[in-house]
Amino acid sequence: MRTNVDERRVVAYAFLTTCGGGFPEDPHVALDVLRRDLGILPEKAIEIAAGARSLGIVSKVDKEDSLDCLHVRWDIEVDFDDPETKDMADERSMEIAIGMFAACIEHLCPACIDKMIENLDFSTLGQDL
Repeated sequence: MRTNVDERRVVAYAFLTTCGGGFPEDPHVALDVLRRDLGILPEKAIEIAAGARSLGIVSKVDKEDSLDCLHVRWDIEVDFDDPETKDMADERSMEIAIGMFAACIEHLCPACIDKMIENLDFSTLGQDL
């Protein structure tokens, strides 16, 4: 596996609970809320997000209304032949990633969501529920 469970949990949490004010251009989540919900210290969450760079996850920490927020973005680095496809992928990669997570968890209980994230099991995308 290219990621560990904590990396998957932090990235999925940031994608699924991103602040609506920043979506889709600047998805971010308050580090204090992330700590409370996941039990991961802010410093560790920052380290985890930074370690996901090899997967195309770009992160930074910034202040939003006096809260330290973790900003995450999936920068797709696929080289498309078609310029229109490349532009669409550049502009909508976060929307696609967040939509994929949201579609997977729509009909799942919290325990099954955790299991899906831990195992990177997106098979529910292909099911009619």
